[in-house]
Amino acid sequence: MAEIKSTIDLIMERTKNLSLSEEEKTAIRRREAEGKAKGWIQRYRDGMATLRDLKKEYAEEKKEFPESERIFRSALLEHVEPGGENGAVFELMEKVLKMKTEPARELAEAGREDLSRIVLEGLEAVREALRRKGVSGAAVIPNPNRDQALLERVREERSAFRKRLLKRLAV
Repeated sequence: MAEIKSTIDLIMERTKNLSLSEEEKTAIRRREAEGKAKGWIQRYRDGMATLRDLKKEYAEEKKEFPESERIFRSALLEHVEPGGENGAVFELMEKVLKMKTEPARELAEAGREDLSRIVLEGLEAVREALRRKGVSGAAVIPNPNRDQALLERVREERSAFRKRLLKRLAV
C-alpha cells in the first residue's frame, strides 16, 4: 500500500532545491524587525514591558540587524499623534534611541492646535447649515462624525502632519 504523505512532507519535497536570494532574506529580516519594533511600542504603551526590557531587546536586535535602529525610529514616529497621548513614545525616543524629542513635541502640539481649529470650524459650518434649515437652539449639538467633509479635512490634516514630522525629523 502506498504511503500517505503529509502536506508538510509534500512542501518540503518540492522546495528542497530552492533557496532565498540575499534581497529576499534582507526583506524578510526587515519585516521581522518592523514587527518587533511595533510590538515593543505596543507592549510599552500597554505597560507589559519595562524600559529596561526594551533597551535589552533593542540592543540585541541592533547587534544582529543594524538597520533596526532606523526601523525602530520610523515606527516610533508613526506612533506620534497630533493631540494624542505621546508620552510613552517620546520616552522611548529619548531613553532607548537617545533622540531629541523637542521637534516632535512641537509638531505634535501644533498639529493638535490645527486639528482643533479644523474641527471647530467644521462644527460651526454644520451649525450654520442647520440654522439655515431652521434648526437652532442651545440643545442643537452637531455630530462631527456625520460630516464627511469634516472627516476628510481631519484625515488630510493628519496626513500633512505625518509628512511634516517625517520631513523635519528626516527618517
